[in-house]
Amino acid sequence: MSNTFWDGAGENDFYIQLDSSSFPSSKAGTKLQLFYKTPAKSSYSLNYNNQTSLTNPPSWLAGETSLMPSDINSGYLKLNENLDIKVSMPHGEMVPFSWSYQGVSASLNYGMGRAFNRFFYGMEGELSLILRRDMVGGGVLLPRNVQAASIYRSMSPSSGSPPEAKNPLPALRIFLKGQVVPTPVVCSINNEKVIDVVFGELNSADITLDGSHYGKDIAISYSCNSDVNLPVTINLIASNTRFSGDYILTSNPELGVVMKYHSRTIKPWGSFTTHLVSGKGDDWIYFAPVRKAPTRAIPTGKFTASATLVIMIE
Repeated sequence: MSNTFWDGAGENDFYIQLDSSSFPSSKAGTKLQLFYKTPAKSSYSLNYNNQTSLTNPPSWLAGETSLMPSDINSGYLKLNENLDIKVSMPHGEMVPFSWSYQGVSASLNYGMGRAFNRFFYGMEGELSLILRRDMVGGGVLLPRNVQAASIYRSMSPSSGSPPEAKNPLPALRIFLKGQVVPTPVVCSINNEKVIDVVFGELNSADITLDGSHYGKDIAISYSCNSDVNLPVTINLIASNTRFSGDYILTSNPELGVVMKYHSRTIKPWGSFTTHLVSGKGDDWIYFAPVRKAPTRAIPTGKFTASATLVIMIE
């Protein structure tokens, strides 16, 4: 593989999180366009042809993704049942794409197949999201830890000759961080009021591993601005504890909070299904503290936890 690039410290992984962005409508087909810029990280160039130098070599990019093309939005990739995505590069290339000429690079000096010097490489471009279907709950989930693109950088002898080979390590990889992207509210939970769960004073010896003590049943209601009759999913958005993916993270490392619906544990980033009749519905959900281990001491004092419930069309 001649004239290719790799990251000297491993792959360059960047996680993109959207800030203060929202869809202007909750209808299917609504788009949200955003710009991203990754910080520059160091990379090295490799040369297996035993050349001693390359003077202003032409630079090329190629992009790959594991996402499948959208079945309803041309030019987009399918993220999930609610969202499609389009990832573009500085010159307008849409992932995935084959080698695209980017201009010339600085001259590089080689020795024994590896460049003496390293360069710093970042990326900027555009993300476009589009709703695949109508949203009702005031938000749509951007899935977490999804690899949206792998970008490869290489050189060639001339601008008219694309690279012959591609390094197995990309110059950078672009991931999405899980979050809720707001949409206009059609249906809400508890009229968008905060749901407070207060456990009161707890005896640490009575806190169980499964949440069978100190539980609280909390009534929640759903209401929409139209008389819809349909099934919906209620999604739990929260960080999980380090000791179990089943429980909501708290400020106490020895404690988590379990959420249950009809005796079934709902994990962070999990969901349950309920039904709306004439645009309304009611449910009960259960919360309880859980401990990390049966014999470990639990630090005393107040603890807190937070989570978000999002309603979506089933």
